[in-house]
Amino acid sequence: MIFMKYLLIRIKSILPRNRFFRNVIVLMGGATFAQGIIVLVSPLLSRIYEPQDFGTLGIYISILSILTVIASLRYELAIPVAECDETAINLLGLSFIILFAMTFLCGIGLWLLGDDIGRWTRAPYLSTYLCLLPIGLFGAGGYQILNYWAVRKKNFIPLSKTRTVQSLCQVLVQISLGLKFGGPMGLLTGDVTGRSVAVGALGKMLSMRQVLRHLSFPSILHCAFEFRRFPKIMTFAAFFNALALQVPFIVLPNLFGPAIAGLYFFAHRILILPASLINKAVSQVFYGEAISLKTNPSALRSLSYRLVMSLFAIYLPLYGGFVLVGSNIFHLVFGQVWGESGVYAQIMSPMVLLWSIANPLSSLLLVGNRLSESLLFTVFELTIKIICLVAGAWMNSIYFIVVAFSLSGSTLCLVSIWRFIRVAKVKFRNLCRGSGIIFLYNLPFFIVLYACSVLGFNVLSVVCYTVFIPFGIFLSIRYLPKDGSD
Repeated sequence: MIFMKYLLIRIKSILPRNRFFRNVIVLMGGATFAQGIIVLVSPLLSRIYEPQDFGTLGIYISILSILTVIASLRYELAIPVAECDETAINLLGLSFIILFAMTFLCGIGLWLLGDDIGRWTRAPYLSTYLCLLPIGLFGAGGYQILNYWAVRKKNFIPLSKTRTVQSLCQVLVQISLGLKFGGPMGLLTGDVTGRSVAVGALGKMLSMRQVLRHLSFPSILHCAFEFRRFPKIMTFAAFFNALALQVPFIVLPNLFGPAIAGLYFFAHRILILPASLINKAVSQVFYGEAISLKTNPSALRSLSYRLVMSLFAIYLPLYGGFVLVGSNIFHLVFGQVWGESGVYAQIMSPMVLLWSIANPLSSLLLVGNRLSESLLFTVFELTIKIICLVAGAWMNSIYFIVVAFSLSGSTLCLVSIWRFIRVAKVKFRNLCRGSGIIFLYNLPFFIVLYACSVLGFNVLSVVCYTVFIPFGIFLSIRYLPKDGSD
């Protein structure tokens, strides 16, 4: 935690001292502490809960994630771009009305299909806890809506604090219920509790007097019509994108059982944690800044280029080193039972590296009004995922699926980065040149890790990874390529 604080200070001093990076630092600080809580308790959770418990959590989170992206039909995305606060407030009201309706429909659906979902996914415990899903949906959807209102008002400090509250409540419930009862109940209840507390904390920043003064049913209907492109196109794009991301966690339990699915989910969860320290903060601030720079192509190009280089400089030492020693880290930190999960993490690291860079840039499609392109590409991505799952099921090999996911996902993420930066008119060859320089800075670090791994110095390799990674990130950021123009 001390190093992360120092790293944030160094990033702030090296990168341009403007509003964008100041806001990113504020959100990163909160995200670092929030996710740091989860990182610290992960070794404890891995010893309290079994792989099949995490498999059940993975299915639950996947269903919730798919429902959350369509919970308000993407009208929340229009809140930061509305021309005035009155319009934004009515979009806020419209989003919550749709969320209430979706939560009610979710409850009806579970009443009709709850037992069938547990049977389809081969997770018998899941049916018992699906009653938590409507509560989780309202919490996640409500936080999502209020999140974009905070972005509009640039209330990044309250937004940062709510993440800490969410993580703290989540892990406290998961640890206490896990020690007392065991099974997946603690994991699921903790997730729901964290989301519910977070939406309540974030809701306090709303001025109800202002909301009630501007909110009206005719204005809500007008907003629904004026911003109809968001549900018309972005809802389908978001749904298919969420489906593409979550379909492995839903299908794998049926193919290989909840234990194998739990190992895969745990590997993915641990890999994504570092990226979530930064990506959420960057995405939120970058979206608002990119919109304001839409009429200034040169500034948007410069900001986009430096953002890609900064993310690559941070993530390359982290995930590049994990490719070499990920399995050793899982054995040492989480216990022998999670060693297989570490192998999955090693295979998926290159894909997560590229995804972590592409994800914050995706809002450029909104800036460039290329919503239809997003939908078509997402459908293609989902098709590739399904093909990988079908081929892996036919071969009865989880390793084939993980490798296929990593290779296809890495390729698609590279294509996505190219698609996104085209909007900002950043040349892909300039990114390749800058990335090559950053790679050379980290090459000695990778050689040392590879030597330790080959020679069988497992504990030493983990120590080297832990010690060297801060220096790799610092060196990459310190000598960051600063100009993407020819």
